[in-house]
Amino acid sequence: MTPWGDPRHGGARVTRRVLLGTALVALIIWTVAAFAAGQKYERADWPHWRPVAEGCRDVRQQVLERDGLSSDASSPHGPRWAYSERRCWIISGQWVDPYAESWRILTDPSELDIDHTLPLALAHAWGGATWSKDRRADYANDLGFRYALRVTDRTINRSKGAQPPSAWQPPALGARCDYGRNLATVIVIWGLDPPEAERAAIRTLVETC
Repeated sequence: MTPWGDPRHGGARVTRRVLLGTALVALIIWTVAAFAAGQKYERADWPHWRPVAEGCRDVRQQVLERDGLSSDASSPHGPRWAYSERRCWIISGQWVDPYAESWRILTDPSELDIDHTLPLALAHAWGGATWSKDRRADYANDLGFRYALRVTDRTINRSKGAQPPSAWQPPALGARCDYGRNLATVIVIWGLDPPEAERAAIRTLVETC
């Protein structure tokens, strides 16, 4: 049995209203504590998107290429690149949002965001406030875990914002199991410590598997 529960077993289910209320109180407590310690969340303290070692691309372009329906530039479905003297970027391709209720192909990178599965503000509140700036940058640009960063429709990603799992889940019911598992994996990899209400919310997501 893991802290996130076992999807094969039932368990007490807390109502969404109680989860949301508890989560908001917990977030307020964490935010106040971080502010009092002089560690208020600032997005600029989590640098992204940094250059990738090989070639002219940065992490955003790397994820766009990785998550496209085809990463082969010679394919009719593959990414199309533009180049300047110092950098390169994808100007078209084909992607599918993993969170959307309806399946549709997205082709314009300007309408896409790269979603941090566990938002930066929550990583900050759940332990990242004490990290060095280099470690925060490592988190913000994590290519080590395949699902730490996801290509998403900009509208869906911005509706999520920095909300915790008790307050926001993917619109597609079928995506919630993987979302819960991915959140749990990110938390374990980075040694974060979410409030119990959020652990319960993640267990509930995993129970949909």
